[in-house]
Amino acid sequence: MDLVYYDLRANDDLEGYVADYSAFLEAHGERPIRCRRLDTLEQLLCEADVVSLHAVLDDSTRHIIDASRLAQVKDDAILINSSRGPLVDEEARVEHCRTHPDFYAALDVFEREPETAPRLLDLAQRRSRAAPRRGHSLDPREDGDAGGA
Repeated sequence: MDLVYYDLRANDDLEGYVADYSAFLEAHGERPIRCRRLDTLEQLLCEADVVSLHAVLDDSTRHIIDASRLAQVKDDAILINSSRGPLVDEEARVEHCRTHPDFYAALDVFEREPETAPRLLDLAQRRSRAAPRRGHSLDPREDGDAGGA
């Protein structure tokens, strides 16, 4: 396993941590891993088996993952969004999951929280795992499970 990431700036802390862990693995007879920053988000989407989003939400990142970018991911990729719901165009993701049966999405944030679109709930039963983020409510009696586990 290797780690690739995209960020506007190099993440020296991440790269150093992975290099240290890689040296530990190698010292124990395991295959080392490497970490490298890619130049573009598109390059990352084409190469990664798992894409995990960790971005702020602003005008430049809203729907950063849209239909055109979903078309670039591997057919059997996994998309994880635990950052901000509107980073991913929900309708595009639903359609991508419907047309790419090996693609998988895992998320605990939704585009229009706390509501969840019916199409998304239906899809969650089959090709996604969705768990509600309870940041909008501290009432433990609320059960907002969107399907899946």
